Amino acid sequence: MEPSKPAREDGMWLMRSPGKYTVGRQFPVDRIYLDQGNRVLQLIEHLNPLQIVSVHCCYASVLEVRIRTIYSSRTRVGDKLLICFPQDVQTKWEELQVQTTWMRQEAVPCSEG
Repeated sequence: MEPSKPAREDGMWLMRSPGKYTVGRQFPVDRIYLDQGNRVLQLIEHLNPLQIVSVHCCYASVLEVRIRTIYSSRTRVGDKLLICFPQDVQTKWEELQVQTTWMRQEAVPCSEG
């Protein structure tokens, strides 16, 4: 019986568990290591099932997603990811846009002529 690969949009969000490692998956994955605020700390593309890699020591969680997800989404170290239910994406995105606009307005220094 062939192991089922995750659908294109499927993935697993794993919370950090000291001393636990995932080895022996049945198919390759991309891994995205995140801090507490879901900012990308480290990226590993096409991690083979029995491959062991060194990881960032200060991560809070890991996203394991289909291979080529990092490449196709152009995810980079330093990006901040929005993680929520699909039906909440639009609302959360709009909230972030309002927060970002407000923060930009506060951060712009006024010059006096």
